[in-house]
Amino acid sequence: MTMPPVGAAPGDPVAEAPPFTIPELARGVRALGSGGDPLARACLTPLLAMRRTLVGVADPARQLALADAPALRRVLWRAISQLAAERVPEGGPRQRAEEARLEDAAAPLLQALGRLAAAATALETALRQAPDPAPEGSRPGRAAVADAWTAWVMALQGVFRTAGELRDEGG
Repeated sequence: MTMPPVGAAPGDPVAEAPPFTIPELARGVRALGSGGDPLARACLTPLLAMRRTLVGVADPARQLALADAPALRRVLWRAISQLAAERVPEGGPRQRAEEARLEDAAAPLLQALGRLAAAATALETALRQAPDPAPEGSRPGRAAVADAWTAWVMALQGVFRTAGELRDEGG
């Protein structure tokens, strides 16, 4: 579903611009530079791969599918497990302890993913309730989608910001 910006009239040049373009998500993420924290880098790597899939996608439903919070959570768990395995290659209880320590350090990111999942649910609801195509007079439905999409993008930006702020004090 691609809709013109809220308040744009049909045929208006503003209405022709993609209204649901994802803004830059990694701007200002310090861990992207050299010397960034290993935990932050391990968590940002899959997030940046997901971000690349969003480039040029202006359909909110497709964006939700590409930035699926539960799938991101699984990928991040794997990244944390891999980092623990790199640090303690002999495995066993020490590796499991390292993984638990990294999971604790990544707790803020997992909370941010929870906020992303909640925002995604709200956007999915707004998309289901908005008429498609939007008939004249359905601006409230379109406004609800725009508002929910904006909240979802803010939550997605929060995931990136939080990942970049992770610090592995014990690594």
